[in-house]
Amino acid sequence: MAEVSFIIPHKGREELLYQTVESIFKQDYPVDKIEVVIVSQNESLELLNSDLKAYQEQINVLLVDPSGTVSKSRNIGAQNALGDYLAFIDSDIDLSSHWLSALKQQLDSDTHTLLVSGQQVCAEGCPDIERLRTAMVNTDLDQQVSFLPGCNLLLKRSTFEQADRFPEQFISCEDFIFTNKVSQFGKIIHSSAASFVHLGEDKSWKELFNKEMWRARSNLSSLLGRKIPLSEIPSLVTPPWVIIFALLAILFLLTTQYQFALFSSALMLLPILLYSSRLFSKLAKKISYKLIFKFYLVYFSARGIGTFRGLLANVQGKK
Repeated sequence: MAEVSFIIPHKGREELLYQTVESIFKQDYPVDKIEVVIVSQNESLELLNSDLKAYQEQINVLLVDPSGTVSKSRNIGAQNALGDYLAFIDSDIDLSSHWLSALKQQLDSDTHTLLVSGQQVCAEGCPDIERLRTAMVNTDLDQQVSFLPGCNLLLKRSTFEQADRFPEQFISCEDFIFTNKVSQFGKIIHSSAASFVHLGEDKSWKELFNKEMWRARSNLSSLLGRKIPLSEIPSLVTPPWVIIFALLAILFLLTTQYQFALFSSALMLLPILLYSSRLFSKLAKKISYKLIFKFYLVYFSARGIGTFRGLLANVQGKK
């Protein structure tokens, strides 16, 4: 019987999913104690026609309604899983060979630790934006945190049930909401003991812009029905702030009110400069300030546009 169940929500291409599953069966952990539950929104899945056919008895493929959320897929996977330990990973993750053994040992060695996650690393020769993204998510390694992204999580089934599963009503941010709830019962740790490569990480500025614009639109629904912590408010306010003052700067420039245009531009750039300076300091100046500034300029612009598009869509939907 499986001891650890890897649960993978999936939609779309199978190439990265194949690499993800392959990395699971390359773990330095007894293979017969591992099962993989793939919850796919595709109409069909050809995965088992590949080299992974040798593990077909340990791979459970569930085809589900494509209109469901990622949370729903994760919960369906957990419901059909056999293991006492649940590993939730995305379908574009390449795990290090000791990911499971290292994180499970850390989980079992401290009764107060309820959830662990490995650190993200870059593939060799990765672009600057991926290198920056990777550095950003690793600023809190080997310490207790209040939430974690859901791309690679290991916890006991009992903890999963105690936290009342993933919230299915949210299109995005469900991983932060779920892990934050787990942190109310015990420690969650972002560990350097194991690592993974995010195969689907942003490789270009265009990818970053499009993804963040979509996330901002989807995030609006996650604000309803939950208490928003003070620490989250700056990240919610800054995107619309940037767009509003950018538009004002353009308006004043077109009407030849240059002093007001300059003042609006300064206000637009202020939070970007503050965020950039803070991250530059956190990363011990290992990433150039210019790259960090460019990232936040694109990031907050995309988030701001996505926020206003989401608000407009909600208003039109209520008419």
